Amino acid sequence: MKLSIKNALRSITFRPQNIGGHVTIKIILWSIFSILIITIVLFAILIYGFKQDNKTTKFISKLVPYPAALVNNSPITLADFNFTRNYTYHYYDAIKTDFDADIKDRELMDQLADREIIAQQAKKQKIAVSKSEVDDAYAKLQDKNGKDELAKVLSDLYGINEKQFKTLIYNQVLKQKVQDYYEQNGLWYQFKVRHILIKVDSGADQKTIDSAKAKADMVLKLINGGKDFSAMAKEYTNDEATKENGGDLGYISRGKADPDFETAVFAAKKGDLLGPVRTQYGWHLMIIDDVRGDNDFSIWRTQAKIRKLI
Repeated sequence: MKLSIKNALRSITFRPQNIGGHVTIKIILWSIFSILIITIVLFAILIYGFKQDNKTTKFISKLVPYPAALVNNSPITLADFNFTRNYTYHYYDAIKTDFDADIKDRELMDQLADREIIAQQAKKQKIAVSKSEVDDAYAKLQDKNGKDELAKVLSDLYGINEKQFKTLIYNQVLKQKVQDYYEQNGLWYQFKVRHILIKVDSGADQKTIDSAKAKADMVLKLINGGKDFSAMAKEYTNDEATKENGGDLGYISRGKADPDFETAVFAAKKGDLLGPVRTQYGWHLMIIDDVRGDNDFSIWRTQAKIRKLI
């Protein structure tokens, strides 16, 4: 093929147009990109600077992963916070119960921080939850409550659907799997406790309460005087489940016992003799036989770097 002046001129004629077309496309793309960036920044200013919390900012937060908080530099998204707040508020509205929104928001943020901490620990130990585990847990709830009734409760009380509820199931199953892993490997923060219960029935009068306390004091005096704790448990405890094994409760984790019992135990150290401690069941004497592990949800939360942004 011979190169003619006509062909050469034609190529020169078209080249500026091609360049112009590319330039135009680039300008359009940069314009769109700039508008998006400006929009994102403007809404960030509204959310963080002016604390705007309305339908528009909630909608945008579903599209843009604005962080509501950072947990060890990992974000809790504003969309997650809004979702949690929405179904929680819906529940209180449904049962017609008043609440302080500011206090409740702080509580919800703490819960989401705990969830993120658990997710980080799960990732660290390569613990995962499969879709089948979530589906099985949901199916059990359907079997227990009825398919239609469960759907109605979720909708009426919480304003959520099956898919949304399964995300909550996922978080709960993951939390249990993480705790199970640490417990099974002896890494969970646990206290091995023996106790003696001097029972006080619910609704007992003060004279009965004082009498039970006096008995607990008497048993404590015997133990301090050299009597064996397990022998005293077999003789005096009203806890039939642990009577024959000397009051041994085994290892207990935080959140598994009566709150007052737990408060006393988790403030103690190995070898401590505690009590009498009053709980809903009566008066307890406890001895701490062992303490193991340095992991639990409260410890992790204390160690975590949490920065709230809203």
